[in-house]
Amino acid sequence: MGLLQLMLGVLGFTVLLSSLFLTILVRRQAAHQKRSEAYIEVAKYLGENP
Repeated sequence: MGLLQLMLGVLGFTVLLSSLFLTILVRRQAAHQKRSEAYIEVAKYLGENP
């Protein structure tokens, strides 16, 4: 019984950790994409207004 509980605990902890990691990864990618879009906007603006 103790082994099963331990395995379930480890499994739950692993799932929690991986979901947290994925959330951080997605947020960082979204922020990076927004930054890239901003750079593109600035480049377009500078290209149109020398």
